[in-house]
Amino acid sequence: RCSDWLQQYRTKDQDILNMTLKVTSYAPRVFEIDNFLSEVEAQHILKLATGMDLSLSTTSGHSSTHSRDTGTRTSRNTWVPREKTAIVDAIYRRAADLIQIDEALLRHRDAGTHPDRSSRSSIAETLQLVHYENGQQYTAHHDFGYPNVDDDQSARYLTLLLYLNEGMVGGQTSFPRW
Repeated sequence: RCSDWLQQYRTKDQDILNMTLKVTSYAPRVFEIDNFLSEVEAQHILKLATGMDLSLSTTSGHSSTHSRDTGTRTSRNTWVPREKTAIVDAIYRRAADLIQIDEALLRHRDAGTHPDRSSRSSIAETLQLVHYENGQQYTAHHDFGYPNVDDDQSARYLTLLLYLNEGMVGGQTSFPRW
């Protein structure tokens, strides 16, 4: 079981992960959560990336038919499906706990799970892994997505950024109001 395997880096008396949200901006709403990922989880994702092909990041999704405006977004990225490993699945489950929704909504479902929804697709996007070299950027933008009305897909209402390394010099994420 995933929960048994992940116990190697959790303390025995830690049944519930404490996710304290620190407000860093009210408008737009931005919160910081220390230790959302464990060191093992961050290293696992970085290790996954070493075997994946990173492509030039696009500005509107992960299809090759989308824009590749290199002046707006100059990073490289790839996509990591929830089903890739038990650790990635655990991260999705934790995200569901954080936003207080049923984790089943963040995966493909059978007909008996949430029969009230016409779509069996996940309401979450695939985990996007992004790598920036010195001088690369993603210029200021509105982080949103258009819903696919034919697939009962909701519009993006939340973005969860996970930083996999600390102590870096240079670079920043800012949230301008415009």
